[in-house]
Amino acid sequence: DGHQVETCADIPSAAAALASRAFDLVLTDLCLPDGGDGLALFRQSRETLGEEAPTFVILTAYGTVESAREALRSGVYD
Repeated sequence: DGHQVETCADIPSAAAALASRAFDLVLTDLCLPDGGDGLALFRQSRETLGEEAPTFVILTAYGTVESAREALRSGVYD
């Protein structure tokens, strides 16, 4: 459909990509293989990019009601 996709293996590479280019959407897991946290990446993005931060969708197989509430309160897209 003409979308360009970029994958990142860990939080540092994702943060570097977000800092260097504009993205419309970020899909991330809540619990990442490198021990990273998708919600922390979202917060960092909002902190550094402000209104220019992309929309985040955070997926997880380990979610709890509290982690979902925390994500929504932080501004993760519902």
